[in-house]
Amino acid sequence: MNLNDKRNELISLLKAYDCGKLDVVKLDEFSWDIIDYFTENPDSSLPIEEGNERTFWFAIWSIQHLAAEDESLTKRELAKALSYLTGGSVLPQGSTGRRPT
Repeated sequence: MNLNDKRNELISLLKAYDCGKLDVVKLDEFSWDIIDYFTENPDSSLPIEEGNERTFWFAIWSIQHLAAEDESLTKRELAKALSYLTGGSVLPQGSTGRRPT
């Protein structure tokens, strides 16, 4: 798995969601696929951890936590996650964004 490719795919999915072209179920499925990959494979077969991973994992976990929430809250929070991923804003210190263990 190439995390840069997955990051770009996640950005595209979040943009589509933000424009109303994708529902949150597809985002949830994508996030589960990523989490499952990281929990089912041995560490030695996972991609090397990259410096910009924190925003990627923050977005993945945000999708997980927001998928069943009110749509307006979900849209607002995932727009923030998209901004962090694209460099439009900086992920606040103390925000958790790490690989599953």
